[in-house]
Amino acid sequence: MCFTAQDSLNAYLINLIGSIVVFLITTDRQIRLLCLFFLFVGQMQLFDYIFWLNNSCNLLNKITTKTAIIFNHLQPIILVLLMFIYGFNVNNFTQSIFIAYVLMSLLYNYDALKNVDCTKSENNLMKWKWNNRKLNGFYYALFLLLLVLVGLNLPNRRIGILFSFLSVLSFFVATKRPILNISIGRIWCYYASLFPLLLITIAYYYK
Repeated sequence: MCFTAQDSLNAYLINLIGSIVVFLITTDRQIRLLCLFFLFVGQMQLFDYIFWLNNSCNLLNKITTKTAIIFNHLQPIILVLLMFIYGFNVNNFTQSIFIAYVLMSLLYNYDALKNVDCTKSENNLMKWKWNNRKLNGFYYALFLLLLVLVGLNLPNRRIGILFSFLSVLSFFVATKRPILNISIGRIWCYYASLFPLLLITIAYYYK
C-alpha cells in the first residue's frame, strides 16, 4: 500500500497504537468493534514492510505472501464475526452475501495460495499479485459489498454510513494506485492508516 518500507512501518504503528489506545479507553461496544477490525486490517501494512525488506523470493517473503493473502481476504469475515460477537444484528440479505463470500473465498484463495509464490515491488509499488487472479472482479465486488452492508447494519446510522463510504473510497483509491504519483500515494498511505482514529473519534462523539 505504501511506497517505502519506512512509510509502511510508520502507517502500521499509527494504526496499531491508535486502535489499541482507543479500545482501552472506551467501553462502547461499537467503537471497540471498529478498533479490533481496523487493528486486523492494519496488519497488511506490516506485511508490506516485510516485503520491502525482502524484495526477492526468499523463504520469508514466500511465507509472508501466503499469510498476507489469508489476512487480506479474511477482513470482511472478521467484520461479520465481530458483529455477532458484540451482539449486533446482521440482516438476512447481509448474511446471504456473507455466505456467498465465504464460498467464493474457498475457491479464490485455493487458486491464489497455489499460484502466488512471492511479492515484489514493480515501478516503486508493491505488487499484490493475489489481487489479479481469475474472477477477481466478482470476488472483490463481493468483498466490498459485504463491507458496505455490514456498515449499514451498525446500530449508529451515521457511523455505519461513514464506514460504508470510507470503504468504497478506500477501495476505489486502491484500484487507482498505479496512476497516482508518489507524493499523493504517500499521503494516501498515511491517510488510510488514520481511518481508525477518524472513524472511532466520530463514533465516540455521535454515539
